[in-house]
Amino acid sequence: MKKQRTPDRDGAGVPEVVDGIFSNLTFRISKGVASADDLASLITRHGGMVLQYTTKHTTHYIATEEEYDEFGPQLQAALKRQLPIISSQFVYDSIEQGKKLEETAYAFTSTHRH
Repeated sequence: MKKQRTPDRDGAGVPEVVDGIFSNLTFRISKGVASADDLASLITRHGGMVLQYTTKHTTHYIATEEEYDEFGPQLQAALKRQLPIISSQFVYDSIEQGKKLEETAYAFTSTHRH
């Protein structure tokens, strides 16, 4: 029989939600993003969710410029779903300013990709 894990009484290990800057947002962080685990923790602490895969629930895809230029299958899937492809700076700046900023200032764009 499989053991069930019970949550710690004091909530240790569960990130406390500081505010809801990223409420109702679900991020996919690509493998090439530096400090992806720390970034994921920041997102969840500010009310967002992070998924390991791009799904119909994903609202934002965080990538690096190099990954955007490579145009791999994960990025293609995100573009097919018309997700904003943004840099991690979007998260840091939004937290610093205490509100969700406009994605367009952080989006990777290219005229040859549709």
